[in-house]
Amino acid sequence: MGLSLHPSPCPHPPGGMHAQKTAVDVMSEALANGTLSSLADGPVPGYERCTSVAAAVRNGSGEAGVGDEQLRANWTAGFVRTHAISVCRGPYSRDLVKAWERYLPPVPRWDKQHDSENEPVSQLPPDQLYWIIAMDDSGTDLEKYVMESWDQLRSVLLQTAVSLAVAEAEVTFEHRDLHWGNVLVRRAEGRLDCGPDGWLGARLRGRNLRVATCGVASTIIDFTNSRLVTQDGLLLFFDLNQDPEVFEGPKGEVQFDTYRWMRSTVDDDWSSFCPATNCLWISYLAEVLCKRFGCGGSRAGCLRLSTVQKRQLREFRKRAVEYGSCGDLIWDELFKGLLQADG
Repeated sequence: MGLSLHPSPCPHPPGGMHAQKTAVDVMSEALANGTLSSLADGPVPGYERCTSVAAAVRNGSGEAGVGDEQLRANWTAGFVRTHAISVCRGPYSRDLVKAWERYLPPVPRWDKQHDSENEPVSQLPPDQLYWIIAMDDSGTDLEKYVMESWDQLRSVLLQTAVSLAVAEAEVTFEHRDLHWGNVLVRRAEGRLDCGPDGWLGARLRGRNLRVATCGVASTIIDFTNSRLVTQDGLLLFFDLNQDPEVFEGPKGEVQFDTYRWMRSTVDDDWSSFCPATNCLWISYLAEVLCKRFGCGGSRAGCLRLSTVQKRQLREFRKRAVEYGSCGDLIWDELFKGLLQADG
């Protein structure tokens, strides 16, 4: 289980601290978490018998059948599972403050070690109000995860794109900030949507999909900047023009270039649905993974891309930005052999 703590504005913020999220901001993110988490409700496509039996055991009925629960038209477990949302007030835990500030050479402070851009938690007042979101621990972020094979890298890209495609179809979703810190990776065994054969189940527009895991499973997190419509018809989005710094990063740095390309794609109307922005982020992920594993790594077993594989990723990146949605992108030739569909 992982906890996400969000300080809510206090009457007199400590000097030098950035503006804290408003209750409206946090509630919007909480609604987004719940909406995307619910995409995994119901039986797993392709493994209905397994999930139906499991549900019967939990309910104590002892009886289950494939038809007990209706398959959803769009289903994915590729978004972080949210378990609870709550509010609390008080001083930040002393043990957590110590963990944040502890410096034991040669290991750097926690905030430096994990590249945190947040203010020091010791500056928060003792009567601080917090929103807390309890979520699954879904693994290590893509920036730090060590890929072992070319197929694992392709699978993570495909899994991420399939999750986006399902959310596009079901809740008109755009992530709008899918840098590699917002994709988590773990071993696939034991995950809800992983069948006994090592393939993940999903469902897109009434069609069952199966994705080869190659041993790993990806999960998308952090919906602060996202755009979607909840099941109740509520439109959620963040106007990125309120955060102009994201568009002012260095030219040629792919993450900041992606923000600018995204702004052009939506034509400064952040309320509109432009699923092509999801393709921009898949293109970004292909580029940063190509750079990271293009030279290999010092760890034994770490993937080192061949010249041909690097060329394939860069050619894919060019194709990715031409797609109008991830619903189209998932059928790209890069993913040949990794995706199966009914019919």
